[in-house]
Amino acid sequence: ERRKCTFADVEAAAKIVDLLPGFDFCMSFGVVSDARNPKTHDRHQFMAMIKNCSKPLMVTSVDVEGLKDQWEMACLMRGGENEFRLNPLFATYIQSETPLVYSEEMVDRLLFATQKGIPAVYTPCSILGITAPASIAGVLVQTLADALFTVVLCCLKKPGAPLLLGGIQSVMGHTKETLAYGSPELHLTSAAMTEIYKWLGLLSSSAGGCTDAKVVDEQAASESVMSIYNNLMAGTNLIHQIGCLDGGLTGSLSSLVMCDEIIAMIKQIGKGIQVTDETLALDILKEVGPGGEFLSHDHTYDHWKEWFRPTIIDRSNFEVWSDSGSKTYNDRLEPEVDRILESHAPEPLDENIVQEMKKIINLADKKEV
Repeated sequence: ERRKCTFADVEAAAKIVDLLPGFDFCMSFGVVSDARNPKTHDRHQFMAMIKNCSKPLMVTSVDVEGLKDQWEMACLMRGGENEFRLNPLFATYIQSETPLVYSEEMVDRLLFATQKGIPAVYTPCSILGITAPASIAGVLVQTLADALFTVVLCCLKKPGAPLLLGGIQSVMGHTKETLAYGSPELHLTSAAMTEIYKWLGLLSSSAGGCTDAKVVDEQAASESVMSIYNNLMAGTNLIHQIGCLDGGLTGSLSSLVMCDEIIAMIKQIGKGIQVTDETLALDILKEVGPGGEFLSHDHTYDHWKEWFRPTIIDRSNFEVWSDSGSKTYNDRLEPEVDRILESHAPEPLDENIVQEMKKIINLADKKEV
């Protein structure tokens, strides 16, 4: 079923990300529909994330007032504004839906983040052939112009402000109602923009681990693999949107768990091959000799620990798989989500800090009613 996201859903997603090793940060999972005030759902979302995940956060905000309240809550956690600057608790995600057009609200958030030392992830979005040229080269030119304006704006406010530049440029979905998250055009433009940003000495971000599929199925898996692999191999600094289905309109806890294993596999490939006298193992090859076995050798024990070992993917033979119930990938995936939610307990926050953060949220709720 597809339903509105709740505070409990955001808590569950943060708890899963807190445990899974593939995730370096926790991104906003969905709009808290059961917040007391719809205009302040971002504060409630922040609270749900910070209470359930000890990793850095990447959050969205309704407006600059929402970003300010999130910053104040983060300063409580860090122990003050100076401490936050030295060790920011979160980054703010700012997405532009209209290329080369900057609303007052978007600029206000960007400048506030720059002033307070909040890392900003700026992502201009465009649709090839509709809001951008239909050619890949043309959309790259437009995206670069869009991003460089943001660089100038932030540098005029405060040189050296932490800023990551991205871009979601893709084709329109088949129904002409959604932006395609699984298209090869999206992956190609993402890799190209990363190369351009690296050439300019700028930090990059791209969407990955997302799909146009409506449920976690074969399409979701293939498109998630493609986007994560593409971005990691391109050298993108920050990959976001993981766990998003339906072109970013739906969130899935199962997709988070699936993508964690995908990330682990791709990171394993990304390590490359270390070539030393020890890894070449010429002396071991000579010692064991033709027809010998390596299983009992110390060299095997030293290196098998480096191998990737899956938790959801099944590597057994057909007979073992059949005797175990012939479980499909989703049959194994969903119980793992339940297991994490039932067994993992995030490190609790100081209750005094929680109460101070609740005061900020309650004040915003009353102010915006």
